[in-house]
Amino acid sequence: MRQGNYDQAIAEYTQGTEACLRRSRWYYMNCPKMWYNIGRAYEAKGDYDQAVDWYRKAVKRLSAVKPLYPSQYEYDKDYTTYQLKLSQVKSYERKIESTSQAWSGDIQRLTAKIESRDQLHTAAEDGNLASIEDLLDRGADIEARDDAGATVLMAASARGRVAAVELLLDRGADIEARTDNGTTALMSASAYGGVAAVELLLDRGADIEARTDNGTTALMSASAYGGVAAVELLLDRGADIEAR
Repeated sequence: MRQGNYDQAIAEYTQGTEACLRRSRWYYMNCPKMWYNIGRAYEAKGDYDQAVDWYRKAVKRLSAVKPLYPSQYEYDKDYTTYQLKLSQVKSYERKIESTSQAWSGDIQRLTAKIESRDQLHTAAEDGNLASIEDLLDRGADIEARDDAGATVLMAASARGRVAAVELLLDRGADIEARTDNGTTALMSASAYGGVAAVELLLDRGADIEARTDNGTTALMSASAYGGVAAVELLLDRGADIEAR
């Protein structure tokens, strides 16, 4: 059988098996071998369902023509070979089916996880407390991160959703979680969320001197983006005005 020319081999062996209809001794003995080779061709193609069918057919015919074999040894050798192949390919089928089912389950779980993450982030950004509660009650990951590494708490903090921030903290959100570049919820609130969110996070113990990977503090974020009120609050709460 030439490598890669499996369809031609299948066609040739299939044509050869038609001679079995002549019911001669030679063809009765060789039909199982032809069917076995058809099974091999299908196996090489990766079509294990067809391979199993043809191997099974070869084993069945071989059992039927046992009296025609010249010797018990030759019969036992072929029968053992065919049965072994049938067993191997059926095992391949089971492994493939099991792997396929596992992959399918993994994909479904991952899709559900991503959808849950996106829904929770959206609810936090919108300040939708009922949705946040419902999603968390149904098992959504409170520490799930978006593509930039921001947590749900950061999403609520950046939008100034004070009630949502409080709810998430009450449900155990990590107040010191960081994005990929080291940004915290306090920095997000200081830059974009407003004074109330900053105050709440400070009251709940957020590190006022935490720094991003490039050294930015909450005070620097407020000074660059957040406005005077946030800067004043951070200074009143002890932020280092000389931090570099």
